[in-house]
Amino acid sequence: MLGLFDSGMGGINTVRYLKRTGDDSDLIYLIDRQNAPYGIKTEEEILEITKNNIKALTAMGAERVLIACCTASTVHGRLPDKERGLSVPIVGEVAKRAKKLTRTGRVGVIATDHTVRTHAFAREMPSLSVTELGVSELVGMIDGGLCDLTARDTDRERIENIIRPVLTSGIDTLILGCTHFPAIIRTVSEIAKKYGDISLVDSAKVGAEILRGLKT
Repeated sequence: MLGLFDSGMGGINTVRYLKRTGDDSDLIYLIDRQNAPYGIKTEEEILEITKNNIKALTAMGAERVLIACCTASTVHGRLPDKERGLSVPIVGEVAKRAKKLTRTGRVGVIATDHTVRTHAFAREMPSLSVTELGVSELVGMIDGGLCDLTARDTDRERIENIIRPVLTSGIDTLILGCTHFPAIIRTVSEIAKKYGDISLVDSAKVGAEILRGLKT
């Protein structure tokens, strides 16, 4: 049995990607709305939340747990030995995909403010030039119901204004460093095309690949 947790939308996106492949893995998905949003909390708060969620999932029968949240993944190294051994953080695998995709060695990251403060992605790619941008405002918009299907012109303009600083930094690869972002991935892709040939790395999709790997 595999487990995963997130504050809500991100884990749902990961599960959707997994099910689209026809994977019938038994999953326990903990939707932690009580503690949402993670991105504005302190590191100590996130550590406690992550530790408790892993314990809850293993108590329900999960043998391995995907931390399906980039923000929560930043505290993986500080978890007690047992919880650290049972869990897999998503950030490292996302960074690996970006390193394979980049042609110029210039990678951008949009993520929660907490993830950016920890420089979690930059630490995983020390040989590359990494531009990180905190966009907790964008996560909040998605939690409020924003998605590709509902986005109006004013929403698209607002999204572009939020992410423009990273798009204009000379990157050729952009990490969507929060598993909420598939909700607006088409919109972000269309905006990114205005600024060059920029490849996107979808952390929720990578999460689904991790779950498939844990199954084997």
